[in-house]
Amino acid sequence: MTSTMLPAPTQWRASRMVIAVTVCIAAAVVLVYPSRADAALPSVELHLVDDADRPLANVLASLSVLDPPVDGPAGVAAVDVGQGRTNASGRVAVPVAFSDRLARLARTNGGWVNFEVAFEGQPMAFISFSRRWSGANWVDRSGASSAVMELQMRRLTAIESRAVASPRTMRTLSGYPHATCVWWGPISSTQSGAIVGELHTGHDVRGSFQYGATADSDLDVGYKYGSGSWFASGTAHVGTSESAEVAWINKGPEWRYALTSEFLFGKYEYIHDASCGPNGRYDYKVAVARWVGGTGTEAKKTGTWCTTTRYRTKYYPGSRLNRYSYRAHKYSVGISAFGATLGGVSGYSQYVDFSLTTGTQMAYYWLCGDTDYPTRSQVVWSP
Repeated sequence: MTSTMLPAPTQWRASRMVIAVTVCIAAAVVLVYPSRADAALPSVELHLVDDADRPLANVLASLSVLDPPVDGPAGVAAVDVGQGRTNASGRVAVPVAFSDRLARLARTNGGWVNFEVAFEGQPMAFISFSRRWSGANWVDRSGASSAVMELQMRRLTAIESRAVASPRTMRTLSGYPHATCVWWGPISSTQSGAIVGELHTGHDVRGSFQYGATADSDLDVGYKYGSGSWFASGTAHVGTSESAEVAWINKGPEWRYALTSEFLFGKYEYIHDASCGPNGRYDYKVAVARWVGGTGTEAKKTGTWCTTTRYRTKYYPGSRLNRYSYRAHKYSVGISAFGATLGGVSGYSQYVDFSLTTGTQMAYYWLCGDTDYPTRSQVVWSP
């Protein structure tokens, strides 16, 4: 793992907002722009609860995006895109116009934009999420316009009960419309590997796996409030490039590995001065910025392949299973960056990205899935 300091922006912003980045470029992405004559703005809909599933009522939620990416040549800017106050059930529809800026971010990210929401209060808290522009509104991966988001309030209770050192003297700062006591800035970036899939070949079976083109991943975003520990709060969507892909090609029999590729992660610092409450506080965030390529593997996997699942399918000699669009496995310890251990969910494109080819030594071959039959399962095995 290598770590480099980011160039300092010309001006730091005071902000209650935490910013996540997505760089996801998909082939042939077509975005439909709303008419300027439309009376109602599209909205980002949120349903907010605490870690006891109680609605977060009457809370001001401020949304922002990061533009440009964490390692962009012009430095990093936090851009406020809208705010709204939750109702008694913890729901709010924040008007977010499909502006030229968001249209550009969506075009270069396969239609996806990563948002950060900051919750105003004493103390403040943050969560990350992604939305895709559907042509009329902002929706999640399932196509829903609203999803439950759990805010881990117990983390705030723990850190606020401790004495936290007042923040250091900062550079000259400018005020931000929704905050007067929180100062934000990127402090460093690092490259780290994340699991993007698995490939398991059995006796007399060969396999290939590719990641790229329109492949994508959802990776946890890590936060650290004050002197507390790192925890995940939401995800950031990161994609690959239509002009690049990596592949593990024609791997032979008994080749069973989790596959890794490299991503760039940014680390951000949030300094709460004394006017935020009785104690000053440092908060930190780690979020993925973009995919940077590379191939690797984790330790070889062992197990009782195909003996503990009912999802088995017979394949005859000289045949092949090609996997197309599907969602892959959640790896709870897939990423380590700046001391934060995070998870990720990898998804794949509409193009061929995984295949198993049977040999000719046996009368037939079994292919097995963990959560469903091999055509839809998260992981595919051959014994």
